[in-house]
Amino acid sequence: MANTRGDVFGFKINVFYGHKPSITGVMREHLMMDMAPSTVGYDFKNNGPIFEKYSIDYPTYIMTDIAQNAAIQFCSDMKSIFGKDLSKLYWRAEDMSIPFEHYLHSSPYLDRKIFGNLVFEDKLGEGKTFNAVNFWNEDISRVCHERNWADCAAGSIGICECGQSNVKDVTTNDSEYTSIDYFIKKFLALGCKLYKKFRNMQ
Repeated sequence: MANTRGDVFGFKINVFYGHKPSITGVMREHLMMDMAPSTVGYDFKNNGPIFEKYSIDYPTYIMTDIAQNAAIQFCSDMKSIFGKDLSKLYWRAEDMSIPFEHYLHSSPYLDRKIFGNLVFEDKLGEGKTFNAVNFWNEDISRVCHERNWADCAAGSIGICECGQSNVKDVTTNDSEYTSIDYFIKKFLALGCKLYKKFRNMQ
């Protein structure tokens, strides 16, 4: 739809991923955006936006701040390690974002609970205020059932645990873990190799 509108109105759309992730809702938006109030109007008299009242509890603020700063630090490390050669590296956005996507799609329940106090207000979509982690858990549960993951489909895990990364895919005949686990292992192995190669560089 986005590309169709771009063709009709003559503009180009560049997307970070070449696909739509399964978990797209509240937590992705929260971790990507600034911790600041939303714009609810425009003051033409004073020529400026009107912001809603904004508040965030301290535990949520700390966890979000740590995650966002770590993401920026990761980008800074990549730039400082590879320098001018960074543009010569072949990598996909999906590859560089595997840790983030793993957290959104397959993190243990207790790891998601660090955002347990986060309340999300959606007047346009849901038309209500709800707990962000509850919404997140339901999203993961939906993905589990859509992909027919064994333990989730059998109801033996439940909504709080169906995001565990050790859930196996019953659509295959082997005992391999889900593909995200495979890529996580490969990603970590690559990190170790890069560290060993560049750790002595000045």
